[in-house]
Amino acid sequence: MRGIVLLKKILLLSVFLLTTAVIPGAEPENFIPEASQQVMRLNVNRVVQLPWIMNMLQKADEKCREFSLLLDELKKNNIQATTFFAGDLWLAKTGNDDKSFVMLIKTALPEAKFAEFFNAQKVHNKNVELNVSTLNGKRIYLVKYAPAYKATDQTPVMATYLTSDVIALLPFTADSSIHLSGLQPGNGNRLVKNIDRKKLCAAVGHAIKKKDKIRSLNAQIDLSGTEQRDLTLNAVISFKNAKTAMRKAMEMQFIAPSFAGLLFGNDQKLMEEITGALQVVPYQEKVMLNFTLTKALQDKLATYFANPENVPALNINPADLSNMQ
Repeated sequence: MRGIVLLKKILLLSVFLLTTAVIPGAEPENFIPEASQQVMRLNVNRVVQLPWIMNMLQKADEKCREFSLLLDELKKNNIQATTFFAGDLWLAKTGNDDKSFVMLIKTALPEAKFAEFFNAQKVHNKNVELNVSTLNGKRIYLVKYAPAYKATDQTPVMATYLTSDVIALLPFTADSSIHLSGLQPGNGNRLVKNIDRKKLCAAVGHAIKKKDKIRSLNAQIDLSGTEQRDLTLNAVISFKNAKTAMRKAMEMQFIAPSFAGLLFGNDQKLMEEITGALQVVPYQEKVMLNFTLTKALQDKLATYFANPENVPALNINPADLSNMQ
């Protein structure tokens, strides 16, 4: 009899926890709006564990450098990059303009710890303006670059915890409330099932406007080899008809050698290697692209661009390009 009573108590407690607790284990892709026509997935947890990529980002252009600075600040606050980026990062379009998108991150960083980190940045980081507010009943963390840091006006970015382990980042605009309300669990975006989760990065998208010549894109980027340095890109681009696909394939086949000639005109052999690494194959209304950049070829590129005589006409910083080595 006591056993039956105990069992009933356990069942009642289980029902209570299921109906009142924030259930961990949510996946970022479950929040992608059903109407999103362009979706990308990046295994960011894998990226932050590759030293050569981190080294390259530290010396790259401004946007990449900002990501590296974020990792630096996390480290200063005793937060591992793999804790903040505990899994995948998903990017989805939520509208037609450039400011309509959402980034969804799988995290193992509790919101309380994130709040501590955020408040610490308010004190120590003078390059950004940070504020905490509320939108749609959720606490949002607002980030905007200080005018002294960037001359151009920057749209603020807001971050919010959708669940205990999913963070959403999106531009803070007049439509933010609408976009945030659209981030609901179990949306079931149909493009997600077409994403190749075995690759480092994958993207699937459909045309937003009927007049667009490109109707759809399915692309993957991956790294392989003992040092995870061999890069491969595979993409299938669908056009409105076979005639357009054939014309675009011919344009790509013509542009690639021409562009390679501009970049690597001082090394005929290297130019041929780069051109040969790209394959363009038209098939009906589609164009298949395959590009392979091995570590050996990357090292050749780094050596080539280390010579300032190879880059001045293109206004390319040799130091940035040589970071590939």
